[in-house]
Order: sequence, then C-alpha cells, then structure tokens
Amino acid sequence: MLLDGLQERVDQLGLDAACTIVACGRFAQRYVRQLNGLPRKPLAVPHPANNQWHPKQEQVPHGLMRAQQLFADNTR
Repeated sequence: MLLDGLQERVDQLGLDAACTIVACGRFAQRYVRQLNGLPRKPLAVPHPANNQWHPKQEQVPHGLMRAQQLFADNTR
C-alpha cells in the first residue's frame, strides 16, 4: 500500500535524466529501490538520526558525500 502510493506520486513528478533521488534511512531506501521510472539509481544516505552526519565523523558514507556535492553544485 505504501509503495503503491509512493509510486503514484513519483509518476506525477517531472524527473529528467539529471535528477538524483536521495533516500535517507533503511526504511525509505527499501521502498525507493522498488520504484519504477527513476532516472538513475537512488543514493543510499543514512538517516540523520544515526549521528553519521556529524562533521567529525571519521568514515563519512559515500552516498552522503555525493548528496552534499550534488546539493552544493545546484545551489551556486
């Protein structure tokens, strides 16, 4: 039921090839991976509540670094 509702909302979006979907947390990632019609593979980003977004974190997850880079590139 949740997946069907999410798929309907994604189908209504105008996503182009440059669009990137960032799913935070395992629950969200599980559903986003099952969606059809996304222009590229979703980035796996840990949920902010997992304390992995802290700037002093030794191992910053790759998906989080990529999401930060994409956000910075598109806000200039």
